[in-house]
Amino acid sequence: MKIFGAGLAGLIAGYIFPKAIIYEKNNKDFKSHQALLRFRTNKISEITGIKFKKVNVLKSIWIDGAEVQPSPRIVAMYSQKVTGKYENRSIMDISTKTRYIAPDNFHSLLINDLRERIQFNFEVDESDYTKHLPIISTLPLSFNSKMLGYNFETVKDISSIYVSKYEIKSCDMYCTVYYPSNSIGVYRASITKNKLIIESKSNDLTVGELHIIRKSLGISDFDLEEEFVNFEQPYGKLYSLNDDERRVQIYKMSHDHNVFSLGRFAVHKNILLDDVAKDIYVIKEMINDDAYGTSIMGRV
Repeated sequence: MKIFGAGLAGLIAGYIFPKAIIYEKNNKDFKSHQALLRFRTNKISEITGIKFKKVNVLKSIWIDGAEVQPSPRIVAMYSQKVTGKYENRSIMDISTKTRYIAPDNFHSLLINDLRERIQFNFEVDESDYTKHLPIISTLPLSFNSKMLGYNFETVKDISSIYVSKYEIKSCDMYCTVYYPSNSIGVYRASITKNKLIIESKSNDLTVGELHIIRKSLGISDFDLEEEFVNFEQPYGKLYSLNDDERRVQIYKMSHDHNVFSLGRFAVHKNILLDDVAKDIYVIKEMINDDAYGTSIMGRV
């Protein structure tokens, strides 16, 4: 079996399929997901054997210099800001939530654990999509489609996000603040233990925006350490496509070519890693039972 991609989804799949070879185009030191990463369940911890921390996460919404409650207007503003469309988002519910936090170096720990089965600096092409061998691909849906001879373009439905990280002195908090207003490029700022993670639609975080973030989180100017990460995540946000067309495309790849799509890029949908943990077992059942029917349709 082959797994394409050594990001988080591909590496987690590597634990479920212990004989699979994982192919990654980057070198061994590449950085994966840099944006906020929290889990709703402890399932991935159980799969990987890496201990997560159970925490309670506080949430709020900040607009025009004050905290506000969710409303249809606020949800519409935030949705339009982050996706360009009006749809329900997690900002609708700002109640305290239980979440599970992976170690800061989670991706590196997975890489080190599976290193003997990872081929780095490997460029996947059409010849690697061999029909006789099951393939789990975490690569973008448009790329998989092209390699299999389909015409299914999604590149225009992807936008970058920009992530900045800071350290906070004497801090042990878990919280998130949403920023629906278009007056700043930042749409979310979170604290995970002593790390401030700022996610933005623009790559020029200003002094004024940082002041707004500090004020909304109650952080003094003196307690914020120098920036230690400034990262562009090219596949930050995925915009909705024709869902029927998307599902049919994924089904055709699994049914006709034994290529199973896993992860948000491969299914072109803003799913969580918690969903990936469920999808892996669906794929495993399909491979083991040779059941290619409609079961994948219900998961993607």
